[in-house]
Amino acid sequence: MNTRLFSLCFVLTFALFVFAAPVQFKINYVLTDSKLYPNGEVPGTLYYRFDSDAPQTSKVRYENTLSAGGKQYTIVELEDFGAGKVFKICDKTCEAYPLSRTAQKWWYVAGDSKTNEKDGDYTRYTRAVANFGVSELWLKNEDAPTASAFYTKKLSFSTGSTLNFAVSSYSTTGISDDKFNPNAGGVTCSRQHAGHTWI
Repeated sequence: MNTRLFSLCFVLTFALFVFAAPVQFKINYVLTDSKLYPNGEVPGTLYYRFDSDAPQTSKVRYENTLSAGGKQYTIVELEDFGAGKVFKICDKTCEAYPLSRTAQKWWYVAGDSKTNEKDGDYTRYTRAVANFGVSELWLKNEDAPTASAFYTKKLSFSTGSTLNFAVSSYSTTGISDDKFNPNAGGVTCSRQHAGHTWI
């Protein structure tokens, strides 16, 4: 075998092991927050992208469809960690707010503390809070997501919000890059704000 070709194959193979593909999925959720929604909950679909090799490129999109006055509205909150902004989009109107917290993995990471609390097959874990991030997770096991399985049933943020996932709705296919683009579909984010309370 040609030495140069062998070296190239080795480099490419090594790169496959060193540079992990970004984790990307969509999943249905129900948001609860005793301060924001004391008497209710908000269902929606979430789109998540996390790149371990470049966490600053990670994004999370919360999407809800509401009806008012006989018309349906899609309300979006897109967290863009690279831009350091939260984009709130409704009916092609977009406003941007600063995002202070950092991107996080929504599954087990080293340092998460396992408790004795159980909910069926799921166990409660706690996480040291950083930048208003995840404070606890309910996990089926300590594995990372795969192409067909997500092992996190519920997670809570230090802000008091909790995301309850419909695990059976988990999917890694059919996700357009437009879901992570605040300007897709002719939307223009022109207004910038100094403060924001996020999920």
